[in-house]
Amino acid sequence: MYLRFQEGWEYNDLECTRLWRQWTDFAFSLQSYPTGESIADVLLHTLCWGNNTALKRLALGEYRKNFEAWLKILQSSNPLEAVAKDLYEDEMAYSYTHRAEFLIWGRFLSTTVNSHLALVPISASADDQIVVLSGGKIPFVLRATGNTFKIIGPVMCMVSWMERLFQKRKLRKTWNGLLFAEQRHPSHRV
Repeated sequence: MYLRFQEGWEYNDLECTRLWRQWTDFAFSLQSYPTGESIADVLLHTLCWGNNTALKRLALGEYRKNFEAWLKILQSSNPLEAVAKDLYEDEMAYSYTHRAEFLIWGRFLSTTVNSHLALVPISASADDQIVVLSGGKIPFVLRATGNTFKIIGPVMCMVSWMERLFQKRKLRKTWNGLLFAEQRHPSHRV
């Protein structure tokens, strides 16, 4: 597979593998996760946006074995080229590889100020806000531009994070019907 989405930016099997290795190292460097879930569970759902390839919410345990095979290969001590080959040739790991690959283009893994993992658009910056628009179901990155906001793009995160924010009413309502969740952490970007 090969994709060029901006001049100078290329994704191929090797570069996707390199990126996933960096992201898993970054995720597992967190001591714990604020919602109590395991880092592995959060990573599984964040990298596939909590959906399967039919864009339906993951059923309990869906992709679990595929993700575990993917993670085992990715975290092996094998050279990057061998890991990339295994991720794309191993039958069990490939379905998760395919799903995660589809969603990484133009994104990077980041944390919020409260240490929640999120896949955000590559153009997001530390001053941006992660918000849920009034009546919406998914978070977006918004950038303040004077008296208005510019939508940067959707955020991929653990679904339970947003559900808990709604349940506990931690989102604060602001003008124009926006519901602010969290700000990106200024130094956490991989």
